[in-house]
Amino acid sequence: MSLPYAVNEMLSRAKTIKSLTHFASKLIVMVLERCWRVCYVKYMTPKMEKFASLLASDDPPTLVEAYEKSGYAVKKTSTGAYKSDIHVRASELTQHPKVIEKVTELKELREKRLSAQKIQTLSKEEQLRDQIEKQLKVHAFNDEENPAVKVKYLQLLGQSVAMFTDRVVTKEESISEEELEAEIKRDLAKWYPDTKQ
Repeated sequence: MSLPYAVNEMLSRAKTIKSLTHFASKLIVMVLERCWRVCYVKYMTPKMEKFASLLASDDPPTLVEAYEKSGYAVKKTSTGAYKSDIHVRASELTQHPKVIEKVTELKELREKRLSAQKIQTLSKEEQLRDQIEKQLKVHAFNDEENPAVKVKYLQLLGQSVAMFTDRVVTKEESISEEELEAEIKRDLAKWYPDTKQ
C-alpha cells in the first residue's frame, strides 16, 4: 500500500477529533517506519512508550521481541527468523532520547518501589524481634516463674543478643623451621611414645 493511498484511506475513516489524533500518530509512525534512518520526534508515541516499558520491566524481552510486542511492523524470513533490518531498527529505537529517558525513569521508579518494600519488610522483622525480646524479658525476670522455664527464657534471651555464639581466636606467631620441626617431634613423641623419631 503506497503512503498517499494510506493517508487518503485513513482520512476518509477519521470522523472525530479523537480519531484524527489517532490518525496523526499513525501517520507519523508510518512515515518513521518508512524511513530507514532514525527520525527523532519531540514526543513519545504509544508504541515507543510500550517499547520503553518492556525494556524497563523486571524480565525484559530481547530488543526485537520488545519491538514486535510494541506494535511495530516486523518482517520474518521464510524460516521464521527476523530480517536483519529489524535488529537495526530495534537497536536504533533504544538510542532514541525519549526512550532512554523513559526507560531510566521507569527503572528508577522500580528501584524506589523495591527499596521501600525491603525497608517495610525489615521494619516488620525488627518489630517482631523487639516484641519477642520484651516477652522473653518479662518471663525471664518474673519471680513467680518455674526455675527450669526461667532458665530456658534466659537462654533464649541470651541467644537473641548473640551471647552464646562461638568465637574462634587465631594467633599468629613467627617460628623458625627448626623450632617447628622440634615442636612436631615433641608432639609426636607424646602421641606415639612407642615409635622412634
